[in-house]
Amino acid sequence: MGRVGHYGERVQITRGPFDPGGQPTIDSPHPLLLGLFAWNLTGGATISKAVLDDPDRYQNFWHWDTAQYLIQFAERMGLEFQIPFGRWLGHGGETRFNEDSLDFLTTAAALTPLTRRILLFSTAHVTYGFHPLHFAKFGATIDYLSQGRWGLNVVTGWIEDEQALFGQTFPDHDLRYEMADEFVTLMKWAWSSQEPVTYEGEFYKSYGAYVSPKPARKPRPYLINAGSSPAGIEFAAKHCEWLFCAGGMEKMKLAAETVVDRAAEYGRRVDPMAVAYVIIEGTDAKAEAVYNRLVEEIDEDATDTFVERATAQPHSFAPDRKRDTTKRIREQVGEDAYREIALGLAGYQICGSPQTVAEQLRAIHQRAGQRGVLLGFFDPIKGLHMCHDEVLPLLRKMSLRK
Repeated sequence: MGRVGHYGERVQITRGPFDPGGQPTIDSPHPLLLGLFAWNLTGGATISKAVLDDPDRYQNFWHWDTAQYLIQFAERMGLEFQIPFGRWLGHGGETRFNEDSLDFLTTAAALTPLTRRILLFSTAHVTYGFHPLHFAKFGATIDYLSQGRWGLNVVTGWIEDEQALFGQTFPDHDLRYEMADEFVTLMKWAWSSQEPVTYEGEFYKSYGAYVSPKPARKPRPYLINAGSSPAGIEFAAKHCEWLFCAGGMEKMKLAAETVVDRAAEYGRRVDPMAVAYVIIEGTDAKAEAVYNRLVEEIDEDATDTFVERATAQPHSFAPDRKRDTTKRIREQVGEDAYREIALGLAGYQICGSPQTVAEQLRAIHQRAGQRGVLLGFFDPIKGLHMCHDEVLPLLRKMSLRK
């Protein structure tokens, strides 16, 4: 259309790779980065009735007084970032798993005056009806207020029931990543351009795209992603700074090598990051006893709902195979995979003493090639305190933390 005037010049770049001004870099001296995950919703990443033994401690740490404490303590102990879990629907069951959740955009704004150093991430589901300029403006404001500490987890959505909340149905999987490509490219134009621009893509258009004030972080805020499909990894390689990798050591290593190589072909850098679910006790035996108790009390109603929703999308992290519907979901999925979903949402499971936890974190970094680890805990307050008191000193001796 070639619109000009107050709409601004029509830009020619509508998809990535696109990094005007380059990429932002993480400000940390530590070889291994650490973050706090899933503090913002009922039960966090634990789908077990064992949380009902002490709901305030194991389930309701999303309550604002506790949530503030967790984030502020994570910052005091030197963790670089926090990421709330981006959910719009809970999964029910006796535990009401994830039924209560604090929004992952407004909480970043709320935490801005309560913190000084920790990175504050939000999530954008690009297929849920938002326009890129919404998040360009929201994010630029939070980044400005936090003096460059905001970042965005860009996801395409994987739960059909959540899509239905917005009166929509899912586009094809790879098409969703094409949408994400344009979504992020337009955000980058709005963050970088000193004049309004006209953007005309296949999925998004904007006449006069512009935000001010600009983000404080230069050249822009951090962008992260957790896609595991070829299309998801390709998107991260084109646009993001971090890719979160799930699964065992070999699966994480393969994803890390793939995204690093693909990003390098675009002249970019992407750091692989792991997601881990941590049960930490004074000894390995005590930690194993807690783990076994959690397994015995898995909330199958909530876990089944989670699995059903996950497997409705063929490229989700849940087992990608046709299931025998004559069997219970637990049998269909397989016991190991079912436990990994119920305890950690398919993240890497770490269970043991502080020494074991430190050794596992070292293995994730050295063997699986992960730049950092996002930590979710069964018992977040206890987990953070034990990490502070006992795990971090061990990581320092391993030269993974300064």
